[in-house]
Order: sequence, then structure tokens, then C-alpha cells
Amino acid sequence: MPALAELTRALRDALAQPQVSVPSPPSIISELLARIDDPETSLAEVAAVVARDPALAARVVGVANSSLYRGAAESTSVTHAVGRLGLSTLRTVALGMAAGQLARGRDLRELRSRYWTHCLATGVGAKLVGRHLGERGEETLFLAGLLFPIGRLVALHLLPAGKHPLEEVRAAVEEVHDEAGLALFERWELPSFHRDLARRCRSSEAQAEPDRWVDMISFASEAAWACGLGPQPPTEDAPPLSRTPRAERLGLTEVQVCDLEIELEDLVDELKGYLD
Repeated sequence: MPALAELTRALRDALAQPQVSVPSPPSIISELLARIDDPETSLAEVAAVVARDPALAARVVGVANSSLYRGAAESTSVTHAVGRLGLSTLRTVALGMAAGQLARGRDLRELRSRYWTHCLATGVGAKLVGRHLGERGEETLFLAGLLFPIGRLVALHLLPAGKHPLEEVRAAVEEVHDEAGLALFERWELPSFHRDLARRCRSSEAQAEPDRWVDMISFASEAAWACGLGPQPPTEDAPPLSRTPRAERLGLTEVQVCDLEIELEDLVDELKGYLD
């Protein structure tokens, strides 16, 4: 397939450039992240940054009131929403919004939407798995899961101009998405923890020893596929999620897996409205 070889080569050439052409986070998101990462910054100062941008403020309040985060009372102000979420969660939300911009574009909209849905579903799924297992670091799991498949969206962004057969686009993206995801981590200067975790996830089949975090994120990705939230429809002959090797290694019960499947689609649909 000469066209596929050309597309793959063009993507690898783009990724080999000293400055990979990946969008930077919007300026307001960059400012928000800088404030969050500053140990001298107070919650009030962070809330003031959020409040300056009406669209950002509406999305942050929306996430705070979503099923994944809401408390007993509704958040009606930015200050209350930021306080409920906390800086760690707000950082995840801000990076999620920045990643969501990669799903926008005039071409290949359905494919972009599928890839973005898989990112969100893997992030939400990893958070839910951590919650079911009583793990600490739910928000780190959420962000790691969301970023795990992000390379497919980066690869789409780097496609050369022009119309390309859809199946060849899919195949070329699968060839390079690991490299593309790591390029985004470098460009956005994400913590080395996330880069290392992504590499471990990619090489999980070759690892001699089980890696619990890799298993949680990889299982979340499998769950997304099984629920129809993956890059392609699920395969009919796939084993039940509760009987997969990762589910068994993690000690997930059939009831826990069933609960996760029930929650996943609704939570992803809800969050898409705020992070897209």
C-alpha cells in the first residue's frame, strides 16, 4: 500500500522535526497551570484566573457539579467550584481541556471524536478502577489514563494536507501514535512520571513483573473498547472484562467490573460537554 507507506513516512518526518507542530495549550490554560504549579499560589488566586475567562469558568463549575465530582450542595460560584475540586483535580481538568482542543478540526470529525472519546473513557475508567480498589492518587490515574491514548489525536493533527482514504489514515495513525504521544508530553513539558508511565504501558506485554498502575490504565483502555468507546467497535469474540488477565491480576470482582461498565458511558458523555 504505497499511499499508507507515504502517510506513515510523512507522519514520522513531522515527528522528527526539532519542534513538533503540536498546539500549545491556550494561554489562559497555560496561565492557570502555572498558577497551580506555583507553591505560593492560594486557591483564591487560582479562582481569580479561572473567573477572568467566562468560558473557562463555566466549564470548571460544570465539572465540579458533574456526577464524577459533585458533593451534597451544588457549586454556584467559581470559588466554590475550585475549592471543591482542589488544585490536583483542577490541574487534571485544565490539561483535559487543553487535550480536548486536539479533537477539533474540520476534517475527519468522526475519527477525531472517537479518538477523544477513547482518551476520556480511559481516563475516567482508570479513576473508577482506582476508586473501586481503594487506590490513592485517583486524579493522577485519571490524567495518566486520559493521556495514554492521546498520540492518535496528535498524529491526526500532523497529517499532511489533502484527502486520504480513511482506512489508510487509521493504519498510519496506529503505526506512529506511541511516538506522537511522547512528543506531546515533551512539548507540553508534562512531568517525567507521566512520560515514564506511558512508556511502561506501551511495553507492558514484555514486562517480567506485573505493574499495578500499568494494569489499571491498560484495563481502563480495554473497558473503553468493550463499552464501544474505543477507536473502533469492540470485537465480538472478546472475553468478558471480568475474566481478562488484567482484571484478575488487579483483583477486580465481577460486580465491580459491571458497575464500571454501567458508569463509564454516562460519565464520559457528561464530561465531554465540559472538556471538549
